[in-house]
Amino acid sequence: MLHVADTNAQAIAEAKEAVAYFFRVFSRPVNNPAPVPGLHTDQSFQHRQNIDRDFPGPHTPFEQMRNDGFIVCGDPDYVTRWLENDMRVAGYGHFLGMFHVGNLAHDKVMKSKRLFAERVMPALRHLNVDQPTQSWTTASASAYEVKRAGRDEKLPLYSDFNYVVTRDAPETLRGFTISENGAVTVGWEMRVPEREADGFPYQIIFVGPTTEHRGSALRLHLVCKSGGEVPDAAEVSLETRHESGADCQVIFQGNYRQFKAIGDQHAPNAAVAVQRRGVAQDRYLMRLSVTVPVGTAEPDPAAEESFFELECFKHVLNVTA
Repeated sequence: MLHVADTNAQAIAEAKEAVAYFFRVFSRPVNNPAPVPGLHTDQSFQHRQNIDRDFPGPHTPFEQMRNDGFIVCGDPDYVTRWLENDMRVAGYGHFLGMFHVGNLAHDKVMKSKRLFAERVMPALRHLNVDQPTQSWTTASASAYEVKRAGRDEKLPLYSDFNYVVTRDAPETLRGFTISENGAVTVGWEMRVPEREADGFPYQIIFVGPTTEHRGSALRLHLVCKSGGEVPDAAEVSLETRHESGADCQVIFQGNYRQFKAIGDQHAPNAAVAVQRRGVAQDRYLMRLSVTVPVGTAEPDPAAEESFFELECFKHVLNVTA
């Protein structure tokens, strides 16, 4: 907790009341009734001997919590000195503070934030600042564009996926063919699985590019009914959206040439990657579509040679209080 007031005494009094309210109303002490052998070490048992100090509870003196840094409260000078020392020792450059806890009044919270912004932040801005490593023009581009400029080929695909959506996966609802104004669009429509019996929903996450990897792999091979692959200029799109049509996220948009240029899409780190992160949640649809130029042969998504693979992270969103 972080609280700033005009004086140390005022800050302590206001924070002390709010913390007492929090422990009185929300605290639920939990003890482990079965310390199973094999899951504990000498260090963990030693840690438990100091549990009241390491994890303050309703009976922990407020002064001890303040001295140990669980609560940082005081006038602007005190808070500045405390955070400055902590930043120099720990070396962090980003700070996230919790300004409201318990029954602390809104006006006191807002005053604390104003004092922090006006008198504490200016004194800390220069600490642990990284030196710029790229130009402003480069920094303003998206992460994906930066990597494409020179490092994309050196980065691997995201490797910690746990699931692959394919044409035969239970998520795949159907293949489709749509003709409009002479253009033909084919593809596959998928859906996030229904909730588990306990009511918890599924999530399917496509990991976007970072400085460490190119993102989740996307593989595609599509042949025409007359034989051969679809034209290089065919437009490929992968998107997720709610079944109502809301929250549409286009996570890949390119052309078939990108897939055709890869001799073996299953070779290590050879596949195309999604261009941005996408999360398909409960009652969400996923759609992989390919639109061929007017006048070209019609694609055949049902052909034995046609396939797609979407590497992703699939899990049950288990949220407990």
